Amino acid sequence: MLDGLKIFKGPGLGTVLEVKEEPGLGTVLTAIIYDGVIKKGDTIVLGGTGGPIVTNVRALLRPKPLAEIRVTPRSRFQNVEEVKAASGIMIAAPGLDKAIAGSPLIVVRDPTLLGRAKKEIEEEISGIIIYTDRAGVVVKADTLGSLEAIVNQLRSKEIPIRKADIGDVSKTDIFEAMIVRREEEKYGVILAFNVKVPSRLKKEIEKGKIVIIDNVVIYGLIEKLEEYLEKKREEEKLRVLSSLIYPCELEVLPGYVFRRSNPAIVGVRILKGRLRPGTYLLNDKGKRVGIVMEIQDEGLRKMEAIAGQEVAISIRGATVGRNVKEGQILYSDVKPVYDPKSRSIFFSVLSEEEKELYQRILDLKLSLEEGVES
Repeated sequence: MLDGLKIFKGPGLGTVLEVKEEPGLGTVLTAIIYDGVIKKGDTIVLGGTGGPIVTNVRALLRPKPLAEIRVTPRSRFQNVEEVKAASGIMIAAPGLDKAIAGSPLIVVRDPTLLGRAKKEIEEEISGIIIYTDRAGVVVKADTLGSLEAIVNQLRSKEIPIRKADIGDVSKTDIFEAMIVRREEEKYGVILAFNVKVPSRLKKEIEKGKIVIIDNVVIYGLIEKLEEYLEKKREEEKLRVLSSLIYPCELEVLPGYVFRRSNPAIVGVRILKGRLRPGTYLLNDKGKRVGIVMEIQDEGLRKMEAIAGQEVAISIRGATVGRNVKEGQILYSDVKPVYDPKSRSIFFSVLSEEEKELYQRILDLKLSLEEGVES
């Protein structure tokens, strides 16, 4: 039985669990060695915020009996020469201040294998640590594992990412979010998972109108972000739709002229589309006849009349018998929507019939313009 138990004695492989400041030692890391052996003086390669870190083990430290590795002061550590798998160990080495918790750790004893080890580390973290120039959220997390989980969640929900990195929120993160906000306001967000937002950055955050979303549970973090984005989408939709004119085709009902001018008040039937106050009306030649001031149904004001409804409207600028006649068909004076995002929002609320009417009115106006030019 003992003959079948093999212990690998080659260079160690591990995972960084924690990176912290230890009095008298500087920045140290806690790691789990799950394969092979790590020795004092070994060269190790691990992930850092600026790329792979290559350093030499200065000390391997274990807590003395009954001491807890996360809280024990230096006087209660004992130095060891080597650690075999599978064991936890505290490692002291130069240049660990940018080390990433959750990163793989590779022991390299053959200098010719150093390049390969660095490449392995780079490949491991390249899909998780993200720096782009696209409009998207900024993500900061405490460990590589939690960052990977958040990035995967965001990708699955098709939420764009501008930057994903380890560590506390920095001034650079705020600057990145400000750039994004100018391009696409709703993505001017920093997701902070188990990291600090320094109080000294409060003014920059407020000045840049950056939204900080934090939560101690990844699911909760993503949920809060989705709620925020949905709110911003609704605000944007309202803003766009409130500035656009809906397509409408209506008939001036014969026998329902209540006032001929100043303003003209007539009964109409909405044949297609929808009508709102503030809409200019065109005749079938594409010429304006006036602007709808008010819509009423049985004496009550309405903010909108839809296809099939019969309502009374007041039209400033119209004179019945001159530029508006009973039985006449009138159209809303729609405008071309050139912005792709606004057009997408507008068309998302129009029926197929309304889209067809919208294009027909634009063609009517275009034919009038071409007639004037010729």
